[in-house]
Amino acid sequence: MVEFAQSEYQALLPDSRRMFFAISGVLLVAASCMVLAAGEVRRADRGPVGAGTGHR
Repeated sequence: MVEFAQSEYQALLPDSRRMFFAISGVLLVAASCMVLAAGEVRRADRGPVGAGTGHR
């Protein structure tokens, strides 16, 4: 078992929070990019606007 002084423990807390927010932010950005890319792929698969709909 490893023991830390309370002051050392308190000094480590901000670093762990910073890492938590950084990882969360990266995951949020990655998920947003995937959603946007999926939407663009669906739009591209439909073809040009009005193609195949019989409207002019």
